[in-house]
Amino acid sequence: MDAKKAAAAYPMLEKLIARVLIAHDPSGLYAMGAPHDEHDGDVRAIISSLQRATSVADVQSILVDRLCGWIVDAEKDVDDLCSSMAPAIWEAWCEFKRAAG
Repeated sequence: MDAKKAAAAYPMLEKLIARVLIAHDPSGLYAMGAPHDEHDGDVRAIISSLQRATSVADVQSILVDRLCGWIVDAEKDVDDLCSSMAPAIWEAWCEFKRAAG
C-alpha cells in the first residue's frame, strides 16, 4: 500500500462508511436529530478493524462487535442491521485498497 495514495483515499473511505451508518442509523440517534458526526469514533474504529477483514462476513462481525450496544439500545436487530450494512462497507474498503495501491 502506497502511503501517499492511502492518505489521499482515506477521507473518502471515512465519508462512505459514515454515510452507511447515517443511512442505517444503528443507534437511532439520527432519527432524533443527532449531528452526522455522532458516530465518527465508530467509523475510525471500524476502519482500523477492516485491515484484518477478508470478506463481507468479516465486516459483519466487525460491525456486530463495534455497534452491538448502540443497536440493542435502539431496540433494533443486530444481525439484520449489520448484515445489511456490511456489503457497502466491504465495497468501500475494497475500493480504498485499490486506490491506495
